[in-house]
Amino acid sequence: MRNIIERAVDSGQFDWLQRAVEAAGDLLYDWDLATDKITWIGSATEIFGTDDASGIATGESFVNRINPEDVATRLKALSDHFADAKAI
Repeated sequence: MRNIIERAVDSGQFDWLQRAVEAAGDLLYDWDLATDKITWIGSATEIFGTDDASGIATGESFVNRINPEDVATRLKALSDHFADAKAI
């Protein structure tokens, strides 16, 4: 199944999606595992309290913002997802 961002771009509704997510004070992201690049929809820098978007631009940099107590749970969820295609 194609992701929400791709469908919004293809249907010409990306601007609407971006405005709706920002108005809700929420975030969406697309994580390209091959390049480790994260594309954020919404005010990611504001929500994460940073002026530097590079600190949240990759999976590697983003994991550094996760509470160390939560990293094991995140890694297990990702591992389970890739092993069994379980939803996270």
